[in-house]
Amino acid sequence: MDFNTSDRDQDFTNYVALKDYKSAISLALSMDQPGRLFALFKELLSSGDSSGSEDNSHVTNSIIRDLPPAELAKLMGHIRTWNGNAKTSVVAQAILHSIFKLRTTNDVSDALGQASGSATASRETNSVSEIVQALAPYTERHLARLDRLVQDSYVLDFILAEMDGGMLVGGDEAMLMA
Repeated sequence: MDFNTSDRDQDFTNYVALKDYKSAISLALSMDQPGRLFALFKELLSSGDSSGSEDNSHVTNSIIRDLPPAELAKLMGHIRTWNGNAKTSVVAQAILHSIFKLRTTNDVSDALGQASGSATASRETNSVSEIVQALAPYTERHLARLDRLVQDSYVLDFILAEMDGGMLVGGDEAMLMA
């Protein structure tokens, strides 16, 4: 490990300790470390849900709103990868929602176009249509999986209610008394 990488790792650790997520995410993107980037977004998204505060969603929105085009293109490539796995898809979908809510289609298209036009473009950078085509099938699978889970929860609720004496017990007693 060279000295520069060690300094950048230390800077990253310091940013996270100081809760300077904007700088930490920018550094993780520049160092091309999707694992660290995912962990940061996961922490931001999960801590906002558990505390009930909107502070972390504002931080996430601020970060996404201010991302330079090259970093936005890298992030879109990582989102495409994360969306392919059920364990990481929730974070990917939340970030994707924020991107499409806060950035125009032209912003995203221009960012991906600039990144793919540069000589240092990664193999993960594609056009908007290619990214969307890659995201759509997995997103549909995740939605179908969630729909099945909701349906299963209704079946489970029904079974539990039947085990507690049945849902119609109160209604049957009223009919017998009449």
